[in-house]
Amino acid sequence: MDFGTSESEARKALSLILMHEFRYLCFVGRPNPSLTYFRR
Repeated sequence: MDFGTSESEARKALSLILMHEFRYLCFVGRPNPSLTYFRR
C-alpha cells in the first residue's frame, strides 16, 4: 500500500487491518493486478 507522506492514513489502514484480523493480501490478475483485497 502506498500512502505517500500521509502517516495518519497509513495508521488508519493499519488499525482497520488489525481490527478485522486480515492476514492475506490477495491479487486478481498478475503481473499488474486489476484488483487487490485483504482476506482473513
